Amino acid sequence: MPDRLPETDNEILALFHLDRESAWRLIYKRCHAKSMRFMNSHFRAGFDKEDVFQEACLVLLDRMETPSFTLTCSLQVFLNAICRNILLKQHRRQPINTSISSEFELDLVVDVEIEEEEHSIRESIFFEVIELMRTQAERCYEIFQLVYFRNLGMQQIADRLGISTAANVRIQKHRCLVNARNEIERRINQNRARR
Repeated sequence: MPDRLPETDNEILALFHLDRESAWRLIYKRCHAKSMRFMNSHFRAGFDKEDVFQEACLVLLDRMETPSFTLTCSLQVFLNAICRNILLKQHRRQPINTSISSEFELDLVVDVEIEEEEHSIRESIFFEVIELMRTQAERCYEIFQLVYFRNLGMQQIADRLGISTAANVRIQKHRCLVNARNEIERRINQNRARR
């Protein structure tokens, strides 16, 4: 571990590539308590939130190992969003007699400094692009469903969809993500131009 502890999230990300274990200890120390408070304030009972946090850390680890990974928000916000998604997924699979605050379920954008109107516009655009994918980009929608909601491996997806190799699934998934991001960005810019 370096003489000085990393102060920014990007410094922690850089440390992760040099000393994975030290970076993980630091992330855990800085984010654990806040993520637990976040989950407890939005999802009161039913699931083991410690397990959810551990799973979120594994997802973050997987993302950080990707060379192209860049932070668009703080590590804390990113971890909270992953925790939220895991809890919602678990809740849909095994509904428990509990309540989820509406802001927890409907907050689709991680960017915390967006005004309410901007958030509403982005949410609308997000759903438009999802619907566009569902109707026009069938393969992308299927791949996203199998990767993000069913948690299947790339080879399983290749077998299921008749794609020749797992590498081809990865390439196709990446293209789909780039196209979806570009379409969302195009629509956001088009909306700004109208104002």
